Amino acid sequence: IFWRKYNNVKAKRRYRKTNEKTKSRSVERNALFVLLITFLTIILGSWIYAMNLREIVVSNNAIISADPTALVEVEKIRNVAESQIANGRLFFLLGSKALFDKQKQEKQQLTELLSNFQKKYSLPKVPEIIKSIEVVMQQHQEFFDQAMDFREKQTESKIVGQFYQAKTSPLSKQIDDSLNEISRIQKQELDRSSAEIRNAALSVEEQIPRGMVWMTGLLALVFFGMSAIIILMLRGRSRQLSERSRLYDEAKKAVHARDEF
Repeated sequence: IFWRKYNNVKAKRRYRKTNEKTKSRSVERNALFVLLITFLTIILGSWIYAMNLREIVVSNNAIISADPTALVEVEKIRNVAESQIANGRLFFLLGSKALFDKQKQEKQQLTELLSNFQKKYSLPKVPEIIKSIEVVMQQHQEFFDQAMDFREKQTESKIVGQFYQAKTSPLSKQIDDSLNEISRIQKQELDRSSAEIRNAALSVEEQIPRGMVWMTGLLALVFFGMSAIIILMLRGRSRQLSERSRLYDEAKKAVHARDEF
């Protein structure tokens, strides 16, 4: 009876220890599983962050910045407009057919330059400004036709030239002011695009180190936790082996004691 009670007590103790060890192993496994899920989440989040950052870089590179060649085109239009008015005045003063042909050619060239500029550069308010320039060109043509009528009536060339200059000088100033407005808008677009590109570059430069720091820190924590749990599991395994060896020795001694009894 005494031996049976003694064995029952030892069996209960072993059962409690086994349950405790099983629960401990279960907690460690659950913790290891959670850390593994956390690790995979960090990797996935880092990949998504990298893809978003790549999209930001691509969108920054694809920013439609104002073309600086538009300023060159504006100056070209200005030169053609001024040359057309100046050649028209010289034509009425000198009566040269070459000047008349050149003035007519420059008129056609100016029309084409304005049309191409409007199609090529989609700047705000530019269509309205070009339309106003075209209106001024129509007025210029009306004054040119009036001067031609005076010339056909054999009016003195100097008088016709003065009439033409008096009428076209305000028009020349209007065209010049309109082209200055286009240049101002173009420069604003250039400044805005430069500022956007600069801010985008600074943003990317800040996000990359910040993301690397966070990812490195989180991965370090996860690896530390996983290493700690693995070490605990290995120690638990070592204790189990030691406990099993001890129990085996105790069982041998108990069998030997029973046989002697």
